[in-house]
Amino acid sequence: MELPLERAGSRNVLPSILCLLANALFAQAGQAGEWGQRHEFHSIILGRSLMVHEGVFSPIEAEKQVLPYMRDHSRLFKGKTVLDVGTGSGIIALYAAQLGAKKVVATDISEAAVACARLNAKTGVAGGSNRRRPQPLRTAR
Repeated sequence: MELPLERAGSRNVLPSILCLLANALFAQAGQAGEWGQRHEFHSIILGRSLMVHEGVFSPIEAEKQVLPYMRDHSRLFKGKTVLDVGTGSGIIALYAAQLGAKKVVATDISEAAVACARLNAKTGVAGGSNRRRPQPLRTAR
């Protein structure tokens, strides 16, 4: 799959790099399987609950470490395009949208994670109306 990125050295990719690094750092986080087929995770920072399917990494580490960083640097996301690779539940992508990103692309190699992120995206973004209809998520092949 080819991903067109404009001007790789531009400021527009900084939030993308942040999301890539965050997902790489937390790739070893615990999985949600111990809670059954799926469980609800309430994000205080996002201001809403997310469904986490079995086999999808728990968003707890992103909630504790990545989202606070994003909140503190919210100006980096406003009007930007964000790429969330290894989205899992979609928490980082959803928060980037809530912070004002003009476009968010979330992807994952796991079909369970794509289904989970798709479900969470369909419920809308906290703190406002879901102005733009989310585009379908696809698994990487």
